[in-house]
Amino acid sequence: MGQWLTTLLNQFHQKDLDICICGLPESGKSTLTKAITSYTQNQTASQHIFASIKPSVSVQLGKFHFGRVRGCIYDIAGQIDQQQTWKQYVSLYSDVAIFVIDTANHAKFDMAKRRLHEFLRHVMGVKEEATTGKDVRVIIVFNKIDVEGHASAQEMETILDYGQTFPELQIVTKETSAVQWKGIGELLDFLVHL
Repeated sequence: MGQWLTTLLNQFHQKDLDICICGLPESGKSTLTKAITSYTQNQTASQHIFASIKPSVSVQLGKFHFGRVRGCIYDIAGQIDQQQTWKQYVSLYSDVAIFVIDTANHAKFDMAKRRLHEFLRHVMGVKEEATTGKDVRVIIVFNKIDVEGHASAQEMETILDYGQTFPELQIVTKETSAVQWKGIGELLDFLVHL
């Protein structure tokens, strides 16, 4: 009887959260998705799960359950032809919109800035169009912090220049190494407390 009551009470306190993950190709979106879904299932790092990850070519779906939060992750491909779907997925399926940046690929910082600004304009449009009071939260994930020569979070904030351009958005940043699971627990803790 006690387990049944606990299960029932947990269902009342569950929070469903749908997450869209966007970003340039090879920024680590699929690896981040796999890290989140595996972390929430196993709670232990297992490097072999990353050996089979292939880049997204459209949309991949993952499911997670962490604490009182459960939901779906939409890992959306970063190729130019797929970037048109970002707004659609953010508007239809997203409570949280995550944009992943490869902090070690300095050659793509200018393009990452342009795509991030487009992405943030999509989010702004969703917030303005929302008739249901939908408030999409934005998280920028500075990924690949395990790679030698990566830019720091402070350097990335300066390079990407989103704070002054989009002051009305409450943008949160998190640093991760999805492949080493660094920062994944902190990211999930943040999501639990939204």
